[in-house]
Amino acid sequence: MTEQKAKTWRQSDEGEQQNAETIWIGNYGTTFPLDALPPAARDAAATVADVHNVPVEMPALCALATLSGAMGRTWAFTGAAKDGQETHGNLYAAIGAPIGTGKGTAAIMARPLVEFSQQRAKHFREFTQPDLRALKGRLESELKGIRSRFANPKRRENSGRSAAEDEQRQVELEQELARIERELPPPRAMVEDCTSQKLIEICGRNPDGAAFVYSVEGGEVLRIAAGRYRGDSKADCEIWLKGFSCEPIQQDRMMRSVDAHPCLAALLLVQPSVMRETYGNREFLERGFCARLLPVVCDIPPQLDEGHDRQLDRAALERWGTLIADVAERRPVNPGAIPLPVQFDHRARVSFREYHNETVELRRQVPDIQEQLGRARELAIRIGAVLAVGDDPDIPLGIIGAEVAERAIQIARWCVAQQLTILHAGRAERQLERLERLVRLIDKAGGTLTLRDAAKSHSYPEAEIRALCAAWPAALVIEERTHEHGGRPSKVVMRAP
Repeated sequence: MTEQKAKTWRQSDEGEQQNAETIWIGNYGTTFPLDALPPAARDAAATVADVHNVPVEMPALCALATLSGAMGRTWAFTGAAKDGQETHGNLYAAIGAPIGTGKGTAAIMARPLVEFSQQRAKHFREFTQPDLRALKGRLESELKGIRSRFANPKRRENSGRSAAEDEQRQVELEQELARIERELPPPRAMVEDCTSQKLIEICGRNPDGAAFVYSVEGGEVLRIAAGRYRGDSKADCEIWLKGFSCEPIQQDRMMRSVDAHPCLAALLLVQPSVMRETYGNREFLERGFCARLLPVVCDIPPQLDEGHDRQLDRAALERWGTLIADVAERRPVNPGAIPLPVQFDHRARVSFREYHNETVELRRQVPDIQEQLGRARELAIRIGAVLAVGDDPDIPLGIIGAEVAERAIQIARWCVAQQLTILHAGRAERQLERLERLVRLIDKAGGTLTLRDAAKSHSYPEAEIRALCAAWPAALVIEERTHEHGGRPSKVVMRAP
């Protein structure tokens, strides 16, 4: 379909024409609810935004993601939605901002977690790695002796060991050496840029399986997830999908075997063009990768330097660093540790249910992109978990109330507004692609297509078809037709006359 044809299809009586690019946002505001953050995060974000002259949502979202990354899999949260459903506080934040507009300010918010990761790795290298290397040397020496006895029978006679005993011991040594080799690299609480396979391996080495992916040049991370190193042009985002839901990954391949239970959090800062590229990736959209993101594109005009000597609030940043260190230090150091149980109370559950119903009404108004809002309640619950830990890492009585839930919903509403704004940029183009395909299906079916067949056989729900008819009234119409032999009438979609 040519651009001219699309324009022709848009032509209709002025009273009937509807603007397909209008998205109702209602109470979903454009100002980030800074007061909803924990006090330490709020104060740190406020001083960074003021001194570096950037929108407050940039350091605020950085704070939320960094706190999420510090949590790892230390806590398990239940009671917010379905009975028995467990979730964690890991979040994916993606911030789009132009070159030279202060993306580096994210480093201030993430610095405490970066330092924690470095200190834990240093401690491992100083106190754990030497013992592992010493044990490895002893086992390798023993294995060398066994192999020499296989090569020289006289040595076996002198050793007094049978071949069967040596064979069994050789297998044990090789297995133990393989385990040590896996454990030799230091744990990494933070990752910047690596392939999906390497990310799985890093999660597998960490005691709680958790990792924080942080990059101020996150475009490469997203392009790797989009399949940069795959030969079949398909996305390579399985680790991101399963790492969000904390589902196990097991890969058995010719040259390697990986068994991990990842729990990923992320803070990625990218150019706005990369954000558009991400939300224009059909596989990302269809597999739910974009639905898991907390995105924002900061429109920052060039700023004059007015010569004001603003100073960061060092006390606020110190409180922020103390909070992140306190949270991160609670992460387990031994594999297999059971997460601490935390429960949302009934009032919090009601708040999340009401928010879910609110977003359902919103999704009905944007049927072509409604799936991208399908995780709205889940994201609000995760935000609530992060806020509760940020308020008090001890979480008194292990219960989270409605006040935290309402604050989380404020932030979630703001995030939904940002997501809709980004989706809106490519919405008309995606609608046009769906329209072209539907017209081809109609022509192939002989000029009409029942709404039932469109939904059942071609993945076109009735709500989407009606939205396409409203957006392009000169292209499509829906009619109700009766049958010669009676029965229920059928609704069909066809080209407009």
